[in-house]
Order: sequence, then structure tokens, then C-alpha cells
Amino acid sequence: MSSAGFSGQEFHGIPVAYVERPVNKGTAKSYGGTVRLDAKFGLSKLDLNSYLAYTFIDGEIDGGHIPFSAKNTIKGGVDFSLNRLSLSPRFIYRSESYHRSLRDENDNIVTNDPFTLVNLNVRYLISNSDILKSAVYIKIINLLNSKYYNLPIGGRECFPNAPQDPIRVNFGLSFKFL
Repeated sequence: MSSAGFSGQEFHGIPVAYVERPVNKGTAKSYGGTVRLDAKFGLSKLDLNSYLAYTFIDGEIDGGHIPFSAKNTIKGGVDFSLNRLSLSPRFIYRSESYHRSLRDENDNIVTNDPFTLVNLNVRYLISNSDILKSAVYIKIINLLNSKYYNLPIGGRECFPNAPQDPIRVNFGLSFKFL
């Protein structure tokens, strides 16, 4: 996949000077797979439900790297449940990814650095009746406030790496009518 530029285009009826569009062309080879391990344990009133997954993807498109695809990805998490409380830490690790066309000052394809992201969900079940199930929750994304970057989708004028969200905390109530 590459990109091509087109002049004299329109966007929603508004004339624009230049438009860049992805174009499918060339020959691609890809291979890979995922291995996942799930484990569930019960210890008295405590329930543990965990998983760990590893994904490997490799290949080439016209002799180059597969763009926007990390060769190695590891995901894992554990759900702890005790009575009405549940705690769910999760993580994801991604190795570097390659841009499809952007090059640095040494004419190398732009990449992003590998990163690890940790998230946490906490939930307390308020009501669990025959007609209503309600809970209060806290969801923390990027718990460690890691500074990490993904590759931009653009191909010409853009940042070489796009900063991602800092720590984000969501509070809420959920209601499920049965």
C-alpha cells in the first residue's frame, strides 16, 4: 500500500488544492499468529480470571516492512472478583511499527519506539436484583502516565510520530434492566 497525491479535488463539495489517498498496489506476503493462555482460579470467595497472549506478525510489501504493524505484541490481564468488588489490571506491549512512506533525515523509514501501556478497571456492584443490576466504576487508561507515540497515517506533511493520550480517568454508573 502506498499513497498518491491528486490535485484539483473536492471534499464535501469544497474545492481543495491537494488530496492524498491510500492506493493498493504491489505484492504482499504476510505471516504470523497468536498464542493465548487463559487461566481461571477460585480461592474461597475470590475468583481470578487471567489471560496472556503473544502475537507475531511479519512479512513484506514490495520488499519493505508491513506498515503500521508491530512485529511483536503481548497482552495480558487479570480479573480479581471478591463478592461485589472487581479489579481488572491490563497491559499491552507493542514493538516498533514502520510508516508506509515517511523517511527521516537519514532516508530510513520512520518508526515509533516500542511501548507498554497499563490500564485499570475497578467496579463495585451496587444492586443485583431480578429487575436491576447497577454498579459504580472507575476506568483508568494509561495508569502509569506513559509517554508513547504511534505513527501518523498521513504521508507528506505531518508529525513523524503522534503523541498519544496521557492518563485518563473515567468514573461512572451503569444500570442494566433485566
